[in-house]
Amino acid sequence: DDNGKYLLKTTMKAWIDDRKDKLKATSLDTIESTYTHHIKDKPIGNLQFSRVTAEDINKHLQDSKKEGYSLSTVKKIYSLCNQYFNDVYIKDKAHNPMLGVESITQKDYEVQIEKSIYDEDDDIFIETKEGININTSSIILNDEEIQKFINTASMEYKYGYCGWKHGYGLIFLMYSFMRIGEAIALK
Repeated sequence: DDNGKYLLKTTMKAWIDDRKDKLKATSLDTIESTYTHHIKDKPIGNLQFSRVTAEDINKHLQDSKKEGYSLSTVKKIYSLCNQYFNDVYIKDKAHNPMLGVESITQKDYEVQIEKSIYDEDDDIFIETKEGININTSSIILNDEEIQKFINTASMEYKYGYCGWKHGYGLIFLMYSFMRIGEAIALK
């Protein structure tokens, strides 16, 4: 089947194989892993490479974000597509679909909380009419989740030792609001 050899997943794999001798082992591992997990078996991988549009790539990046992949992972997908299409369209830059693709940024990972604001008196989030933006890397646990975290972090093995190497340290960090670097500096 001749059509299969011109699919993005086929041509990108050939491009990666062609670059094996030109890349450091760690760079090659990153590229191959990104290809295998985020292009090869995804809908974008089954498109003919010459028909891939900026919209297809933007949709793939947004879908990856919606699937819960980290900013770092989505940036790797963007970088792989950018390198590949820049090489493919080196003599025909006007047809490079990456020209219409915007990179995903940290700002894209901020979530709109429609009706929440922090009430300092009660130490909770309450409903309001105006929304605020919070970063998804900040996690707010309710009382039940805090108790589950403490129970898990302080589980004991049968000989009475904490089951998690730094379990008590994590509990300390949660209650002290210290960052990890500050806790490491403690003597």
